[in-house]
Amino acid sequence: MTWKYLSNKNPWKNNKNKKNVLNNEENNILLFLKYIKNKININKNKIIKTVVILILSIWIINGFYIIKKNEKGVLIRLGKFNKLINYGIHWKITPIDKILIFDKSKIYKIGISKTEITSDKNIINIKIITKYKIINPKKYLYTIKNINNYIKNSIESILLKTITNYNTKKILSVNNNIIKNSISNKIKIFFIKENIGIKIEKINFKYIQPPERIKKLFNDTKIARKNKKICINNAINYANKLKIKTNYKIIDIINKSKIYKNNIINKAEKDMINFNKILSIYKISPKIEKKKIYIETMEKILKKTSNVISNNKNIFILHIKNKKNNIKNKKNNIKNKKNNIKNKKNNTLNNTINQRSYNISRINNRKIRDK
Repeated sequence: MTWKYLSNKNPWKNNKNKKNVLNNEENNILLFLKYIKNKININKNKIIKTVVILILSIWIINGFYIIKKNEKGVLIRLGKFNKLINYGIHWKITPIDKILIFDKSKIYKIGISKTEITSDKNIINIKIITKYKIINPKKYLYTIKNINNYIKNSIESILLKTITNYNTKKILSVNNNIIKNSISNKIKIFFIKENIGIKIEKINFKYIQPPERIKKLFNDTKIARKNKKICINNAINYANKLKIKTNYKIIDIINKSKIYKNNIINKAEKDMINFNKILSIYKISPKIEKKKIYIETMEKILKKTSNVISNNKNIFILHIKNKKNNIKNKKNNIKNKKNNIKNKKNNTLNNTINQRSYNISRINNRKIRDK
């Protein structure tokens, strides 16, 4: 506001003009303030309405929720179960209602690793992973407070009951599927009877094994049993071979004895025929036949001798052996004696080695049995 607008004269010279100007300015300000107040009062109601509408719309929109086909909902009103909600669009009262949504196709896992005692009082480590689905959310939530602990404890108790009925040999054998099937069937039947809203889908056995110390002993016993079977089979095969050889020898001896018997009988028959012939001739001329027999026998004897000394009247036969042949025979006898001594030493060494190996195997087997 300029001084020209008020008056052309100096304002400080005239005080009356000054007072008039101030009064006009105050009035203008008051009028402006009244105008703003009225406008605010008019818009106040509109703002409140719009705020209320916005809050209600947000509250209503937030109350809507969707449940999918493979899901199941649980409506909890004021901390209590109200109803189960199926597939579709639904609405809830936000501060009062609470919705828990469960996926029907979702698989939950619980892993259990436990050390159990067998019937022969040995320790075995077991690890099992149980897979289950939630069928009935109401029973799953409201039958038992801490359901995960309940599932764990029940599976552990079933494991303890079943494993105490079996020994380590059966549990750790290759065909231990019977024990696994019995455990899994017992767990499934137990949860069907309890009816807590779950279904056991699968039970995976990660491992069923003893501690390292017992495992080594068990492996040693396995190896010993295998070796035992191998030794027994080798012994049986060796016995069968010996039987076959002995049978062949028996047949051969029998055949030889039959041949020998037949030869002796034939020879005896021939001799008897010859004797009868000689006897008939001897009866006719005994002196001639005697000389003939004598000469034939002397020919047979003299063929075998190397040196012969004779008289005009009598004949003396002397069996003289050469010195060279005697020396050779002596040398051969010495060699044979040396070879026999060597063979005896080798046999004694082999016997001692076999006895030691046999004693060591017996000691190892006793240690394994004692353990």
